[in-house]
Amino acid sequence: MKNITYNAHGPFEPTFRALYKMTDEKETRNTARRALALYRKYLTFHPELKGTARFHFQSSARRAALYNAIRERHPQEAYRLTALSSKAMADGLGEKINRLLEHRPVRAIFLPVMKFVSQRMFGEKGGFENVLVSASKECVRFDILSCPYCRYLEELGCPELTRSFCDSDEQGYGHLSAIAFERTQTLGTGGSKCDFCFRRRSCQG
Repeated sequence: MKNITYNAHGPFEPTFRALYKMTDEKETRNTARRALALYRKYLTFHPELKGTARFHFQSSARRAALYNAIRERHPQEAYRLTALSSKAMADGLGEKINRLLEHRPVRAIFLPVMKFVSQRMFGEKGGFENVLVSASKECVRFDILSCPYCRYLEELGCPELTRSFCDSDEQGYGHLSAIAFERTQTLGTGGSKCDFCFRRRSCQG
């Protein structure tokens, strides 16, 4: 299998670039190989998962494998190094959404689409307990009462990494030009729920 998941020019490039500066090329390559081996191992877990549930498990496993591989040699730096890549990916998502939101038709349908996506991708079939609180043309609110990322990362030996997924939401949605993202707590940081709110900015024309 070609090493595409942990390629130095792939989505985890910021982590590998920082690791290279800390160590050397040999250790960086060995870490990538170790991460890939762990990821392949993790993929054998939960063969019963399908569709969106499988997607969320794989997302957890990819990040956990990298984190755990780095932690073997650099336990104090593993979270910071892994978070470099998760932030870069989330920032990239936010930039893409902002470009789309420059178009009025996209702004008009963004909240209905977000309602649909939240229920489809982050609903029961994905392993979440998701309660739609309210939905209108101006605001969509939903609460996540149970999150598979918490369960999967606990199983993979790195529950502390759950916070990086919570941070990815803030980084990806927290700087949108036309839509305000609000959240007061998350399961991954010790809250009783993840209370999502996407609200149209009143100043938007």
